[in-house]
Amino acid sequence: MQKKWKTENIAIKNLSLWDENPRFSDQYFNLPEEELLKHFLSPKFQVSKLAGEIEKDFDLPQLEKLVVWRFNDRNIVLEGNRRIAAYKLMADSTPAGRDSKFGKIGTKVGITEDFAVECIVTDDLEEGYRFIERKHLNKNNEVHWGDNERTHYKKRRGKATDKEQLKVALTKL
Repeated sequence: MQKKWKTENIAIKNLSLWDENPRFSDQYFNLPEEELLKHFLSPKFQVSKLAGEIEKDFDLPQLEKLVVWRFNDRNIVLEGNRRIAAYKLMADSTPAGRDSKFGKIGTKVGITEDFAVECIVTDDLEEGYRFIERKHLNKNNEVHWGDNERTHYKKRRGKATDKEQLKVALTKL
């Protein structure tokens, strides 16, 4: 049986945004990456917020790998486009890029275009689609915490507000 996936560390400069990303309307198909990055700056994608989270947790190991489809000597990011967009914006070495909020974060944490991220790579687009479906259509088969679980977690960690502590006490009753 042929192995369909391999893990690789790939530099940001060698990763391409997926222009057929379901987050985009058809008008973005075949546009240059610069245009896709501009589109990711719209508030609905929250890439600025994501960059702040990357900065805050930069010392933690990468939790989710990017899913990459290798096609015609390109590494097309099928899963993780918001993250790679944030990384690319942080690694922008142009004067405008360095002076942006993203560039300042990139400088602070040491992200350059040579910064490598862990990716799982396939040559088979259908395999890439399977991964996307598992994550986005099947919600990764996860059961997310409800309000009570989040409140109990905060209480046990000593980070609950007075209102959350009262909620835990009422739940116990």
